[in-house]
Amino acid sequence: DLVLVLMDPCGVQSLLRCVASGCSGDLASAEPFGSEARAALQVLLCGARALFALESSAGPFDIRDVHKEPPTSSALALQGLHCETLAAALSRHWSMAAATQQVNNRTNFKDEPTSADAADIALGELVSTLNSSSSAAIVVVRLLLNYMMCRSLMDRDHVGLERVMKHERVLMVSRGFGLLSSDIDWIQRQQVNLLVGVGLHLASKQGEHLDRQLFDITLRKLVTDQLFPLARADAWAHFRMAELLNMYKLPNFATAREEITSLERVLNSGRLEDDHHNWGPQLASIYQPLVLAADKTYLLKVYRGSRFGTIFSLDSSQACRNLGGACSSPLPPPSAPSPSQAELRAELGTPAPTSCSSNGGP
Repeated sequence: DLVLVLMDPCGVQSLLRCVASGCSGDLASAEPFGSEARAALQVLLCGARALFALESSAGPFDIRDVHKEPPTSSALALQGLHCETLAAALSRHWSMAAATQQVNNRTNFKDEPTSADAADIALGELVSTLNSSSSAAIVVVRLLLNYMMCRSLMDRDHVGLERVMKHERVLMVSRGFGLLSSDIDWIQRQQVNLLVGVGLHLASKQGEHLDRQLFDITLRKLVTDQLFPLARADAWAHFRMAELLNMYKLPNFATAREEITSLERVLNSGRLEDDHHNWGPQLASIYQPLVLAADKTYLLKVYRGSRFGTIFSLDSSQACRNLGGACSSPLPPPSAPSPSQAELRAELGTPAPTSCSSNGGP
């Protein structure tokens, strides 16, 4: 049951929202989180421990004791969650986000550099404390980073979103898992769903002319740069990425240069199938209406010259649609090799890991 809680995005977001709202902001306090927030952290830790089939410890970390007094910060620290560091990262991140919201699109205000530096340092310290933490604690922090990304995107906080993404990438590469393997894990899949879902929401509102800068080019670049490496590693992530790129159908939404750059990258290097499913026909059903639009002739040229366009040409795809919309034949060998670990690191802009840990994540 606990594993199912973690696999339910709505349940996870509710718990993480409770943790974030329960941060008192008083970093000098012995208990920087309220009792409900510590109880939520306890549930997340127990769920992560169950995920790894670890034996439940006695006391407050036994899920049967969740209704009792929540664990203290000291007890949570024994499981790898350092509440002081976690509270500092959350508090300074939200303080910076609030300041950014107050000035809307202004970026040159007096307190920004100091606040941004403090938030960056706090997040860096949070990530560094995970070097000796348990797998369960790392899962909880990764889920919190996903939540912070989502909130920053919803708040249109460019600086905060970029900061969280940077430290999440450092964590992923330093632990030697996730983006450096052939597949992405379930926490990254939740991240993809969150970013694509919020991005599509902002794009639709911008398309309704409610706010021309709601999902501006800076936010779009941050989101797509985060998703591109995942689309290279995983076909499902590629499919979700393609759904996001449908935002280019909106009139006067982006420049031709942005659209061409995005389509070239994903059409030439996006993964097309996994062990369970060939996503090519579904991807073609998304890309082809976009590039065949009357005002997107420049994208049609990109499509025809791409690896994807060679495999799923417009003529053969039309034949597939006439036969019922799905081709059952396997994909031909790709003309480009799968990305190597070095290429994925270059895509992320992160250094090679100096060490790997077997308890780095799921």
